[in-house]
Amino acid sequence: MDFSSDSRWLVTGGDDGLTRLYDLKATDPGSKPLVLGGHTKGESVGEVRFTPNGRWLVTGGRDQTARRWDLRTIEDSPRSEVLRGHTSWVEFLAVSPNSRWLVTAASAFGDFDRAVRLWDLEAVDPTAVRAVLGGHGGSLQDAIFSPDGRWLVSRTSDKIVRLWDLKATKK
Repeated sequence: MDFSSDSRWLVTGGDDGLTRLYDLKATDPGSKPLVLGGHTKGESVGEVRFTPNGRWLVTGGRDQTARRWDLRTIEDSPRSEVLRGHTSWVEFLAVSPNSRWLVTAASAFGDFDRAVRLWDLEAVDPTAVRAVLGGHGGSLQDAIFSPDGRWLVSRTSDKIVRLWDLKATKK
């Protein structure tokens, strides 16, 4: 679950593969949520995050994808852009404080790719992976961005902590 920065929206992911968006400004917010498909039906949506600037909603699911939803058009035309590349379900999402970067990681179960994927939410083509941050031998346990969005720190089950300079990632 997550709240939008303006407190208008509450988002939840479900085991049915659906994302529900509740308009907290409505008279009865729980009565008619906006139901977002996108992820494969029957595959859980376990991760949902709003960007701090209120522009995007990102979701991650067992269908091995993350999705970017534009909140400016979500009520009239709810469609997503698919972020592909993981070989197991997406069980971790984090968004930088400046709303530019999205980091995703796959589950430690199944065919685990042991990579942290970095996406540029401001790119012309956000579906292209900006960088695959490898070098970890375990599953991602946590990641945090610096307040200015320049640095990313990742920590994995192999007891390795890595510091990534996002200005140095390839364009």
